[in-house]
Amino acid sequence: EFAEVITSPSERALETTELIIESRGLLYQKDETIMEMDMGPWQGLMKSEIREQYPDAYGCFMNSPQLYQNEDAESFIDIYKRAEDFLQELKSSKQTGNLLIVSHGLFIKALFLTIKGIEIKDFWTEPTVEGTSLSIVKIDAEGMKLTLEGDMSHANVGSVRE
Repeated sequence: EFAEVITSPSERALETTELIIESRGLLYQKDETIMEMDMGPWQGLMKSEIREQYPDAYGCFMNSPQLYQNEDAESFIDIYKRAEDFLQELKSSKQTGNLLIVSHGLFIKALFLTIKGIEIKDFWTEPTVEGTSLSIVKIDAEGMKLTLEGDMSHANVGSVRE
């Protein structure tokens, strides 16, 4: 059971949240901190269109994420900062019990890499966070630890990294 539910305010995250909690009688709060990375002018484009229209920026995005900058878009430094701030807020809260967080792939990956102490330059060396995957982060006085990462067993395509 969940003591609290926090979701990104994006439509797809809200739909997922409502599906999860509909029979549980839980309420949720929206938090813009856990929104997906703002892709600026790339938003809504296919990967092939981005590669074609922004070849240099896309190359940097994929090969040197620590250096990536795109006008009107969020950088990896920005999303890491949001992830760090969110984790710090969780650590300092008085919340007890299980917390359900519904967010997005790149933001969740930034959370995981922050917890693991992995630098931005190594963002793409870690596995992709699949949509609807389940992960568990234990937060206590000793710190934070990923105890389950990317569980897809509920979707019968099963990739679990423990």
